[in-house]
Amino acid sequence: MIFAVNLTPAAALVKLRQIAPVVLIGIDGTKRADWQHRVAVIADVVNCEAALRTLVGAYAQRAAQIRQARAAALAKNTINVLDTFDRTSLTAASPTSMIGKILVAAGARFAPSASSAKVTALDAASARGSRNASLSDEDLADLIDGTVIFHGRAPATGRPSRRCWTTHSSRPAQPHAPATCIPSARH
Repeated sequence: MIFAVNLTPAAALVKLRQIAPVVLIGIDGTKRADWQHRVAVIADVVNCEAALRTLVGAYAQRAAQIRQARAAALAKNTINVLDTFDRTSLTAASPTSMIGKILVAAGARFAPSASSAKVTALDAASARGSRNASLSDEDLADLIDGTVIFHGRAPATGRPSRRCWTTHSSRPAQPHAPATCIPSARH
C-alpha cells in the first residue's frame, strides 16, 4: 500500500499504482483544513481505528490542559499566524484553518484581522484548490493586530523561523528572544 497526496502528478500515480495500491490523501482543496479527516482515512486503511480513538482522546485532553494551564495568558493575548512559502508569498492563518483549529482547541484567540475579508478570501481560494493563494507584503500591516505573532518560515531562507513578534498599538512590532515563542508548524 502506498499513501500519496492529492497533489501527486498523474504520471507519478500511474507508476505508483504499478507497484502497489495507492490511497490518495486530500491535503488540498475543500478538505485542506480537515487534518482530522486525513488521519481518520489513514487509520481506517491500516486498521488502527482503536489507536486513533485513543489519540483523539489524548489530543482533546492535552488541549484542555493547555487551556487550563495557560488561561491567564490566553485571556489577555490574541494571535496572528503568518507563514511564507518562498520569498514572494505571505499567508495568514484564520481560526478555521488547519493550524487555527489546533490553536483554538488549545484556547488561543485570534486577532480580528485573522477573520478579515483578506484572510477569509485566502482560505476560500485554498479550499477551491489554489496552491498559489497568498497575500501581498503590503497587507502585512493589516495582519499584525494580535499581541503575539507567530511566523512559520523565514522569508529569505525558507527555513523555520525562530522569531516571534509582539505588537503594541503605541509602537511597531518588537522582536522577542527566541525562547519566548514557538514557530508554527508546517503540515
